Amino acid sequence: MKEIPIKNFPIFVLITSFIFLLAIYLNYYFTIITFDHIQDLFSSLLLYQNTFFLCLLSGMLYCIYHLTQKIKAKNKEIIDAHHTQTNLEKIINTSCLHYFLITDGKHVEWLKKNLTPESYQDYITYEKKLLNSNKPFLLNGIGVPSHSHQPYYKIKGTFAGPNRTYPIIIIHENTDTVIEQDQLRKIIQDVKLELKLWQTLLEEFSIPIWLENTLGQVRWSNKAYKELYDQGSTKNDLYDADLLAEIEKNIGEYVHLIGPLADEQNQNKIINVNVNGQYKKYQFKGIPLKDENAVLFDDQIQDGNFYLGFVTDVTERESYKTLLNRHVAGQQKLFETLNIAIGIYGPDTKLDFCNQAYAQLWQLNSEWLEQRPPYLQVIEDIRIRKRLPDHTSFQEFREHRIRLFTSLIEPHEDMFYLPDGRVFHSTIVPHPYGGLIFIQSDVTTNLSMEGRYQILQAVQRETLNNMAEGIAVFGSDGLLKLCNPAYCDIFKLEETDFIENTHVQKISQIIASHIFGKKVKSKEKLSQTLISLALERHQHTGTLKLDGSRIIRFSVVPLPDGANLNTFLDITDSVMAAQNLKEKNAALKETDQFKSEFIAAASLNLKMPLNSIMGFSEILEAQYLGALNEKQREYLQLIREESQKILHSIQNILNLTSIEANKLNLTLTEISVPTLLNEVRLHLDSSQSKINLKIAIAKGVTTFALDAERIRQILFSLFLHLSDIKKKNAPVTLDVKKANDQNLIFALSCPLDLKTLTKELEAAPVPDDENELLEYLTDNVNFTLANDLIELHQGKILMSYTNQTLHIKIEFSQQTETIKQLAS
Repeated sequence: MKEIPIKNFPIFVLITSFIFLLAIYLNYYFTIITFDHIQDLFSSLLLYQNTFFLCLLSGMLYCIYHLTQKIKAKNKEIIDAHHTQTNLEKIINTSCLHYFLITDGKHVEWLKKNLTPESYQDYITYEKKLLNSNKPFLLNGIGVPSHSHQPYYKIKGTFAGPNRTYPIIIIHENTDTVIEQDQLRKIIQDVKLELKLWQTLLEEFSIPIWLENTLGQVRWSNKAYKELYDQGSTKNDLYDADLLAEIEKNIGEYVHLIGPLADEQNQNKIINVNVNGQYKKYQFKGIPLKDENAVLFDDQIQDGNFYLGFVTDVTERESYKTLLNRHVAGQQKLFETLNIAIGIYGPDTKLDFCNQAYAQLWQLNSEWLEQRPPYLQVIEDIRIRKRLPDHTSFQEFREHRIRLFTSLIEPHEDMFYLPDGRVFHSTIVPHPYGGLIFIQSDVTTNLSMEGRYQILQAVQRETLNNMAEGIAVFGSDGLLKLCNPAYCDIFKLEETDFIENTHVQKISQIIASHIFGKKVKSKEKLSQTLISLALERHQHTGTLKLDGSRIIRFSVVPLPDGANLNTFLDITDSVMAAQNLKEKNAALKETDQFKSEFIAAASLNLKMPLNSIMGFSEILEAQYLGALNEKQREYLQLIREESQKILHSIQNILNLTSIEANKLNLTLTEISVPTLLNEVRLHLDSSQSKINLKIAIAKGVTTFALDAERIRQILFSLFLHLSDIKKKNAPVTLDVKKANDQNLIFALSCPLDLKTLTKELEAAPVPDDENELLEYLTDNVNFTLANDLIELHQGKILMSYTNQTLHIKIEFSQQTETIKQLAS
């Protein structure tokens, strides 16, 4: 039975009495009221009144007892609350910032002081719910900021004590946790923004893109996909029914279009379709996505495998690809018809293509080449077959060739000199799509012919330069192809007046202007004559009169290639002498003709065969035509050295003849003496001469007026002579200095071994007298030519012999006035 609170006891007594009286009333209400009844009623009232007082007394005793029990229970609750508070202090103080019993009211002051007004109002609302509805709460409160610190608090409201009868609040400071949550929230926002950007980017793609699961359900698609298909459609709805039927008709194994994307082998398929009579190619491509990548498209996607699908019309691309393959095949077929060896290596250094000429050139197996061997294996096979030149380090050669695959930008050319005497020319070109193209050919025959041609051309040029006659060759188009210095001297031409391939009309105008000046008629007549000589195709000779005094003899010889050879010779002196003395003129003509013929005959009949011998000996010595043994090489070396001596002697004779005939003129210029001597020394070193030359140039020796070509000829003639008479392995010294700041002196010193010289020459003993000895040593064509050339320079040569050493002193005087006269 539920207990009645003490404070409601009077109400309880009144209600009981009222119910009691009401029962009596109702008992008599439904009966006939008589006097007896009223008498009984009063009697009953007395009885009931006694009973009522007994009940009232019993109730009062019960209330006194119940009140005593309440007081005992209250005392017990106070004692339990004290123990509960003591235990809470022990527990809560170790894990929170503050705790309060709400009934004490101490928490209000702390909360007002440490929370912002908004957070405090939120707390009041939650506290009322706790007290009125017994609902625990958890509130995140914002603290009052101090300086740069913003505190945050977590406030928990609950009940404690026996039967959870005491409302309390527990306060924790969670500032670090809130800051970390804010940072994480910002990171999440950035990631969502980035994901949104990617999704927006994919939305704007012009090709259909969609995301489907393994069931073929489209879970996400971009704008292009939505424009073509209904969103959420299955994979069979990508195209209309007619197109699907056409696809399934052409490609039987494709029951579905996107289903094969789940198969790794079908993730990039091209389907051939005939649509409305047009042949089309469609490419379907699928990319497997992991679960975390799928979130980019739909946050609601459940766990599972997904594929990102693409579909593109590749008809045009495949058409270009087919066309490109056709061009490549045609190009390879063209390469097969060429005699030039062509090998194409890819970026992976493997052989992509080579023609038959490539296999034949290097004698490689065609079947092996079809297996696309790497470049290193190819050159290793060539080396084993002894088809490569020997290298100091083959490993370095291999590394250099491999580096070309990554470093070559411009075409690279090589020459391979094979052990069997053949010469290969190789051009390496970088391929536009990576790799290298090797273009190689056998140039052995070409080099041999080119060498012969260059030898003949050099002989021809040297012969023309040393002829007294002026030579000019004009082509069928009237352009100057060749001329010698004598031609320029005869017509007073400078090097700046014309160059090769200048038309004869321009050259004739320059010559006429130089000779006749302002005489218009004479200029026109001479110009027309020279033009006709250059262009007329019939052989004839004649004479020209220039500026009233000079007489030039010319001849025209048509050449087989359509050009004309014009020769000019100044015969003014001969003609003038003939006019004065006819008899002497005839003799002079005969002498001059003899000298001219001698020079021509010596040049053509002696030098050309000798040069041919020297050229062929060099070819043999270079082993172009086969390997030579040691004895053969020794004989060829002797042939070449003796030929050089003979050629030099012939040249000296020609020069002596020219000097005696007064046909050798000097070209005096200011030359650099150190540079000239350095060139002489380099020539001696490169020609493997026996002369070990040591040069000492005094300070102040810079430039001097000399004919550089003739000075070289003087020094080479002396060195050639000294090489035969000097002491073996003894150095030859050349001291150069100036005397009186006007003259230039060359002082040569050469040690001699007379006993060895006598034995080598197999002659009579060398004279002991110094004068006879000097005469003996200078009895030589080389020395004679050097002496004549020195005298031509208006210089002098002095010789002496002391301590088994020959001293030669050459002195040149400054010829400034002569240079000025030549210049004028």
